[in-house]
Amino acid sequence: MSEERMVDVLKKYSTGERRKITFLGRDIYFDKITGADHAAVEKRKPADTYEHSVLMLIRKATDENGQKVFQPGEKYALMNDIGFDALVPLLTFMNESSFATIEEAEEAIQTDPT
Repeated sequence: MSEERMVDVLKKYSTGERRKITFLGRDIYFDKITGADHAAVEKRKPADTYEHSVLMLIRKATDENGQKVFQPGEKYALMNDIGFDALVPLLTFMNESSFATIEEAEEAIQTDPT
């Protein structure tokens, strides 16, 4: 019996489930952040990590129907007109949404027969 390939173990660990945060009375959803998402943001040549995070927020935040919550033209307002403290909960949740909890990962590995 051969050992399972590491790439298959990682696929199980990465659940891919949308996660919801209710923020200021609105439900905002995030999918996991992938390497392709990072590459797309990097093509925009962000000046620093904060701009990278805001661009990722614009890319990943959706409503219940999968519609974008923020538009690319709102980057300036998000970066300059809104206090960092207002965005921290969204940015933190977005980044944490990319990772399965230990329990989710263990369950996926145990229950997936592939």
